[in-house]
Amino acid sequence: MIKNSKNHVKLTRLDGLNNLNYLLSYDDKNYFLKCNFKDKNKDFSYEYKLLTLLDLNHICPKVIYKDTCSYTIISEFIPNSLIDESTCTDPKFLLSLSNKLKSMHNLKCDYIYNPFNEIRKKLSILKKLNFKFSNEFIFIISKLDAIETILCNDINYGLCHNDLNPSNILYKNDEVFLIDFEFSGMWDIFYDIATFCWLLDDNSRKIFLMSYFNNFSQKLHLKFKRYLFVVKLWNICWSYVKSFSSTSDYDYKKGGDLVLIDLYNDLKDDKYL
Repeated sequence: MIKNSKNHVKLTRLDGLNNLNYLLSYDDKNYFLKCNFKDKNKDFSYEYKLLTLLDLNHICPKVIYKDTCSYTIISEFIPNSLIDESTCTDPKFLLSLSNKLKSMHNLKCDYIYNPFNEIRKKLSILKKLNFKFSNEFIFIISKLDAIETILCNDINYGLCHNDLNPSNILYKNDEVFLIDFEFSGMWDIFYDIATFCWLLDDNSRKIFLMSYFNNFSQKLHLKFKRYLFVVKLWNICWSYVKSFSSTSDYDYKKGGDLVLIDLYNDLKDDKYL
């Protein structure tokens, strides 16, 4: 814990979708302060317990302080470490990320995160909100059971991040750190891989997959494509639910529509079954 000091504390607001994030300046040192506010009824003790394991294995920035009562985490601040589109095409970064991800996937915890259950929860919320389901959306949902049956009969369990988008990845001095473990738990490692690879170009995707697996067979490739379906459907459902409560200028409904069209076109070509 940070000791008392005569120096002033300075807080600078940082971006964050579901949390209040700050740059905390204290004693001429910078720290990252995260305040969870998304759900005050949520028990954060599991996430904070998981942080201890991840910190010990150098998966995340060093944790300085965490408190489940005030929903706060203070960790090491790594400047100039956010990644962008050009970073995601850098073979050195892709190799570093694959190694870090394999280290995390080799860990274990006592919580299972099932994305199929999360999708159904969001679909239920949309129904209660009287969301108008398009014919394309209904067609996509009709494929969920078949893909779930196939994938749940062949699970490569590992401790997964389960929200591995670029905003949750830091990169500095050739080393990758992961952040924001709200959804983390045991599930198929392909869910993480598909989440990150979704928006990569074909060449960068191939480099990452080969870095992780060394030999990426047709069977693994088909499983990867099926998990792309799961990731895209989760994103569609999340975007539509978010559109009902968001106060930002971003149009979450339109964002969900764009992913839906992309997924629908792929399904018409039977790319996932």
